[in-house]
Amino acid sequence: EREDREYETSEGLFGGKRAVRYETTFKIHNRRSYGITMDCYGAVPRSSDDRISIENVQLNPAPVEKEDNGIVRFRLNLKANERSSIRMSFQLIHDRDVLPVVRAAGGSR
Repeated sequence: EREDREYETSEGLFGGKRAVRYETTFKIHNRRSYGITMDCYGAVPRSSDDRISIENVQLNPAPVEKEDNGIVRFRLNLKANERSSIRMSFQLIHDRDVLPVVRAAGGSR
């Protein structure tokens, strides 16, 4: 199950900046009768424009691997019928006159 949230934060209320916080939570449930190890991948955006910054990145649990392109890998060890979650959040800060364009890069692994 995936849950996405987006909201403007107080850092964007002053000056010509806009700050938007993005949060994604993945809820995982091992429905098997035995334990499993699962690798889950996520992506933290990268900015190629100096007027746009990605700040306050929070990843929980900590990923076992981070790539330069923003791809992160989480490893979960789940017992039989155990539930867990992965939470990723970051803040996108940009000038109010700039419209960020999200471009997907990469592909399936």
